Amino acid sequence: MLTDRLAKVNSTSRNAFLGALILIATMAMYNQILGPRAAYLFAVQQQEFVLSSIAEKRETVGESIETKKQELEELKDRLTEMQSILLTGREAKEFLSDLQVIATECGCVVNSLNVTQHSGRGKGRSRGDEAGIEVRSAELNIVGAYDNIIALVTRLQARSRKVWIDSLSIEDVDNDSSQLKGEIIITIYVVPDKETNRNE
Repeated sequence: MLTDRLAKVNSTSRNAFLGALILIATMAMYNQILGPRAAYLFAVQQQEFVLSSIAEKRETVGESIETKKQELEELKDRLTEMQSILLTGREAKEFLSDLQVIATECGCVVNSLNVTQHSGRGKGRSRGDEAGIEVRSAELNIVGAYDNIIALVTRLQARSRKVWIDSLSIEDVDNDSSQLKGEIIITIYVVPDKETNRNE
């Protein structure tokens, strides 16, 4: 009975059946031959997009690195310049111990010399403390003639290594004398000795 039905299939059904077979064969060939190639072409397009994106990022990073290198060189130059005007620990110790001698050479009598070192530890820590720069202050109380006190200030400011004079106050010792009493507050900034940095 089934064979009778198949034998009686008309040409339209036969054509539809052949069309379906051709369509199935075409789909199978596409999946076996053209499908992988289409996927390969899509992957190549994606690879080109990714490579161009990587190239752009590499160029951006390269420019950023060059900018950072230039900034680093500028900072190194500024550090070298600052180190040339700031005192090292050894130089600061020598300067503070010679401060009384310098005042005497200028014709002033030293009544007192108080040196303080600002630790910078705690809440009020400054950026200089993080860089290893110490701040030391000296309060120098002197007696001398006006010209002698001005000579001392001039000599302190003429040093190649910077000495900051935070305040200078001058008053009469008494009305009958040409001597003046002066108080000078000096600040120096100290960078670590280079030998100390190498050892740490």
